[in-house]
Amino acid sequence: MAHNQEGAPNPNREHQEAPSFNDIIRLCQYIYEGWMARSDSNKRLLYDEHDLRVKEKKLVDSLAEFASTHPDIPTKDMAVLKDHLEKVAELADNEMVVTRAKQVITWLEPRIADAKK
Repeated sequence: MAHNQEGAPNPNREHQEAPSFNDIIRLCQYIYEGWMARSDSNKRLLYDEHDLRVKEKKLVDSLAEFASTHPDIPTKDMAVLKDHLEKVAELADNEMVVTRAKQVITWLEPRIADAKK
């Protein structure tokens, strides 16, 4: 059973749906737009650093779930996901996020190439 941050069982976690393709794209966009804004002193306050870190963790978890529940995504979606993950890998401030993004990119690249043949 999933547990919340305090370690108590979290009944809501068990019944949540796997992340959709659009959920993951939105997380990627939020993360790379957030880190870009954080580097601009005029936009820095638009994105909370703690919230960005929470979203990064959610992205790592979502990518793991997504890969197991959506093994056959369309080629154009794979290419879009790869583009977004490349931006995340470039801008994210969390090594775990960068590593997971690169792992998924590595997984996507041969599938995109095979689909184009």
